[in-house]
Amino acid sequence: MADRAMLGVLEVARSVLAELDLETVLERVLQAAQELTGAEYAALMSKEFGEEVEYRPMSLDVVRAFDHPAADDLANMFHFFAEFQDVFAGVRVPDFVRRLNPQLRDFATWLARNRDKFTL
Repeated sequence: MADRAMLGVLEVARSVLAELDLETVLERVLQAAQELTGAEYAALMSKEFGEEVEYRPMSLDVVRAFDHPAADDLANMFHFFAEFQDVFAGVRVPDFVRRLNPQLRDFATWLARNRDKFTL
């Protein structure tokens, strides 16, 4: 499974408002503030929480077996991320997004601000 950071809706909105050049923004709507692997996310979480966090990817079959109405959709989404990385993440330019929105937070900053929302 691909495990790249995804840009949140609020960050997209701020970027659009900051740029106001809709054509440019629409060309680059698939942008990321930061691209991390699952292992990199786990390392940052380990550092923040002072406990080891291990990244353990799931197979698409396991995701499809979830008892949830959107299980197939989730598996298909992760399949797309994994099989079409060049389309999904290859067009991303994190520096461009940061120019649009200099207040954009990286994952470590976001995690530090939201650590109390996690239960370990």
